[in-house]
Amino acid sequence: MIPEQFLEMARAYHLLAELEPPQLRKLLPLAEDKQFDAGQIIFQEGDKSSFLHLIVSGEVALEMVIDGQKVRVQTLHAGEAMGWSALTADGHTHFQARAI
Repeated sequence: MIPEQFLEMARAYHLLAELEPPQLRKLLPLAEDKQFDAGQIIFQEGDKSSFLHLIVSGEVALEMVIDGQKVRVQTLHAGEAMGWSALTADGHTHFQARAI
């Protein structure tokens, strides 16, 4: 992603909207563009939380697996974020995230 595209995209996220362009440019080297197929697990419940995910398009189901059954807790949409545990030291995910 080129810097100007990143700056434009960042304005859509409340989390990043108040940062100045120089601050956002510092985040660019940390950004990674990933795509997931429908049904693909993005992370499992209890995984080490290493990334804050900004959802650019599509939807993600946050789920708990109880007795082998997936129970959807929340559906996230474009413009939302997940993986907040990554912002804490030694954070772990609380849910499973699956692309839908």
